[in-house]
Amino acid sequence: MEIGFSLPMRKKVRILLYTAVAGGSIFCLYLVYYSLKDHTNNLLSRVSPILSTDVALISTDSSSVVYSIRIDTETLPGLQCFLRVPVQSGRGPFPAIILLGGVNTGRDAIQFVGGSSYTDDFIFMTMDYPYAGKKKNLTAFEFITAIPSIREAILNSVPAVITMIDYLETREEVDKDRIFTAGASFGIFFTIVSAAIDTRVRATVSFFGAGDISGMIANNLDFGPPFIRKLLGFLGYLLLLPTEPLNYIDRISPRHFLMVNGRDDERVPRELVEKLYNKAGEPKESIWLDADHFSTEKERLIAQITGIAVDWLANNGLVEIK
Repeated sequence: MEIGFSLPMRKKVRILLYTAVAGGSIFCLYLVYYSLKDHTNNLLSRVSPILSTDVALISTDSSSVVYSIRIDTETLPGLQCFLRVPVQSGRGPFPAIILLGGVNTGRDAIQFVGGSSYTDDFIFMTMDYPYAGKKKNLTAFEFITAIPSIREAILNSVPAVITMIDYLETREEVDKDRIFTAGASFGIFFTIVSAAIDTRVRATVSFFGAGDISGMIANNLDFGPPFIRKLLGFLGYLLLLPTEPLNYIDRISPRHFLMVNGRDDERVPRELVEKLYNKAGEPKESIWLDADHFSTEKERLIAQITGIAVDWLANNGLVEIK
């Protein structure tokens, strides 16, 4: 007996195939639209006026005072920040640098700044990223279930930087015409984008960072065949897309931009560094250090990179050291 599909069954299969092709095409078109879309308005819609602040003294020494600052806004309640202010003795106002590092370096970064004779003439501000979930040693299940919260924290990090600028402008010690951003590693996603969309940022510095989120993620995965790493890199790109530095870097010009990278940094490929640098407008500068990635020898590197940043700002006439 010959067995085959009946005509109605063939029609059903054909309809299912057409539906799958149409659905896949619509999804691909949406991905193209989403990747080309300007996400600036979405990020700015998450910024709201400061409602209240809670300032507490952490430490003081002969050169500076460090504060813990909780900032509350309608869209960002409980933003935890840290501020390092020079001992004034009749000096000031001071230029300010918003400094963002990796996921766990908010409080650390404020403690380790240094590396230049100019450091004590700057205010530094950092924050804890607005993510309350588990950050280390996540299982695959924990990571997958945390993706919505992680993406929300990513989308809130640029507005958080803008909120920090709003706060700095309320401090009488701050020179409001000399506010800068500096990001290291993961932090550059937010410092570059915030500098691009908020012209109050007079210059920005990238340490141990690059463009092309998809390529960066794929390069840092150490499991699976290349096509799996590229697929995961693409999925990560969709997660982080609104903060892709390549989509914003050209907006920083004509303000100054500095890139600092390590020659021995295996986590940040040189071709991705150059991809971001080449897309940036003038004036720009690139410095290569004999160093590995930012996460190694944290204390020494934080002091070194903050020293490089303040020296570069001073040498380019972007600040007046009193």
